[in-house]
Amino acid sequence: MTIELSDVGKKYGKLWIFKGITATFESNHIYGLIGFNGSGKSTLLQLISGYTTANQGQVSFRESEKEIDVDQRYQKLAIAAPYLDLFDEFSVRETIALHAKFKPLAHGVSHSDLLEEIDLAKHQDKLLNQLSSGMRQRLKLALAIYSKTPVLLLDEPSANLDSRWSDWFNESLSNQSKNRLVIICTNSQESEMRCINSAILNVSDYQH
Repeated sequence: MTIELSDVGKKYGKLWIFKGITATFESNHIYGLIGFNGSGKSTLLQLISGYTTANQGQVSFRESEKEIDVDQRYQKLAIAAPYLDLFDEFSVRETIALHAKFKPLAHGVSHSDLLEEIDLAKHQDKLLNQLSSGMRQRLKLALAIYSKTPVLLLDEPSANLDSRWSDWFNESLSNQSKNRLVIICTNSQESEMRCINSAILNVSDYQH
């Protein structure tokens, strides 16, 4: 899988958030997006995911040299981000079942395995609005990391995680990143930065 950004820019009204970003992301790499607060890191990740569109330039997905249509890209990626929340009305078990209908879990990973992995088996019948912020973040991350998709996008994944679960995140991502294209949007937190094994794009460099 390859994602290419060609002269990409995003603006709100007359204000450009960033402009002129050209970059290539490929499978078997974990990339980083950094920049000061308000620089547009999350906006760029949203643009890559298709959550928003560019005002300038182009984002392209290619798999085995074949271009993937815009309306098919969602099938190729999993994402965990603060602005994409889960349904409070669903239980933990129902949330996993619903997610798996659209994004099957990685080979060999069952629903019960996932619950054990994030220590939520005993909470599986609780509604999500009964969970702590850390529990919700673990669930959100696990659903993305253990989805069987060639692209994984993570926005500030260590938010609301203590040291134990930050270590879990690093280990899980390492185990599930083979043959995947991973992009982490980070405020340079140590637990997130140590996952990155490839290029780091500083979005602040593209402000106008």
